[in-house]
Amino acid sequence: MWRCSYWLRCEKKLNFLLILKSFDVNIDVLLVENQVHQLLKQNLSLMLQLYLLTAIVVKRNLSLTLLFFLAQ
Repeated sequence: MWRCSYWLRCEKKLNFLLILKSFDVNIDVLLVENQVHQLLKQNLSLMLQLYLLTAIVVKRNLSLTLLFFLAQ
């Protein structure tokens, strides 16, 4: 039997992935160094910062990033 905490984590992951999907459209803009720096200086969550940095490192191979978060 699944514990409640498991379902809550899954729901949070799904919500987070939906948020990430909204950033996919704007990833070209986020790759501009100054704009990325400004975003990282703002009050963004740690996971969103990791997502942005990972997207830059893998040069928009966002499927790899999503697999990383799904595996968590």
